[in-house]
Amino acid sequence: REFYLVDGAVRRCPQPTQTWLPPGEAPPLDLSNPWADEVGEAACEPLAPAAAPLSDALPALQRTQGAPVALAIHANCSRWIEERYRLCANMSEDEAAVGYEVTLRDGAWSARRVVAA
Repeated sequence: REFYLVDGAVRRCPQPTQTWLPPGEAPPLDLSNPWADEVGEAACEPLAPAAAPLSDALPALQRTQGAPVALAIHANCSRWIEERYRLCANMSEDEAAVGYEVTLRDGAWSARRVVAA
C-alpha cells in the first residue's frame, strides 16, 4: 500500500492494489497490474481535492470535572527521593488514584478531577 503526502496531509488509495499514475501515463494492459483489477478499477488520485474537509483538531480523551481544589505542597513524602526533588501534596493516594490534573498558576498549586470524555 502506498501513501502520499499532499499539502501537509497523508493520503492513501482506498484499495491496497491501487497506485497513483502521473497524468497522461497509461497503465500497463496486463489486468494483474497494481493500477486496475479485473473489473477495471480506476487508478488512485491522491492529488485530487479532499473528499472531506481536513482538520487537525483531535477529540479530547478526558475532561476536567468540578472546581479546582487548592493543594498544599510539602516534602514530607517519598523518603527514597532526595528531598530537593520531592514534590508532595495534601492529597491521599486514594484520591490521587482517581485521576487529577495538577496545575501551578500564579505560584499556587491546584488540582481538578479528570474523567473520560
